[in-house]
Amino acid sequence: MAYATETNRDFDLKFMKNPISNDVVMKIDRPNLARYPAIEQSITNILMTSKLERKFMPAFGGNVLKTLFELMTDFDKISVPGEINIREVIKMSLKKYEPRITVENVVFGDFNEDSNSNKLNITIMYSVPPVNEVLSYTLGIKRVR
Repeated sequence: MAYATETNRDFDLKFMKNPISNDVVMKIDRPNLARYPAIEQSITNILMTSKLERKFMPAFGGNVLKTLFELMTDFDKISVPGEINIREVIKMSLKKYEPRITVENVVFGDFNEDSNSNKLNITIMYSVPPVNEVLSYTLGIKRVR
């Protein structure tokens, strides 16, 4: 199996200190191990950013938090005529702002287990071209009251 030779590096957004080098911890993708923490951090950053949150890039973001906890019973159906499905919003946002990946599917889970928990797991199945291996990343979101 051929793996991508390009390795992505990014700062860990928690800005924790590396105990050995006293520098900021880095997220380093390892294509030979099929591990992509820098890409997964980017996915989280895109989805958790709301539209108009970045002053010089007002269209940036997945706007998931705005639409996520509205009253709807089925994520597969459009709740209001003309409204875009939340799954498609996630796919379009990642396609536009994360060109390193190809989104295969978006799956929602754990939203009916406990109606008072206000939590949702979003699993994104993606591949990193030129490798066609499908990887999954689960983003857990919990609304704070």
